[in-house]
Amino acid sequence: MKPYILISAIVAMVVLIGAGCFGPQITYTNNAEDYVRNVNIKPGQKVTSPLTVTGEAKGPWYFEANFLVKLIDANGKVLGQRGAQAQGEWMTENYVPFKVEFSFSPATTTSGTLILERDNASGLPQYDASYNIPITF
Repeated sequence: MKPYILISAIVAMVVLIGAGCFGPQITYTNNAEDYVRNVNIKPGQKVTSPLTVTGEAKGPWYFEANFLVKLIDANGKVLGQRGAQAQGEWMTENYVPFKVEFSFSPATTTSGTLILERDNASGLPQYDASYNIPITF
């Protein structure tokens, strides 16, 4: 294979990956990717009720060891929500495991979004953040 063909193929693959052509992608607001990791629900995953969500979030993501997890359909309708609970000491800058289980209403769409919202006790919009995982029903 000629080197320029190989390089062209690699460049094309990088462009496709960057454009999200290999399936649904997690989206973030306010640098949430730095605060949440190891979530058990993956982009494009089919979810059913009841839904259990686990993962890890840094201490500042919580307030009083809690943050909101909600499930919306493709039209933005909230199907279910509940507070995720820290599974350890949350007053730290480190990652802390969390867990939440909740039931949700049947969806009228085939896709939706699982949203993990930072618990912003200040109420100031500059501290709002979310970790958004596209899912299917």
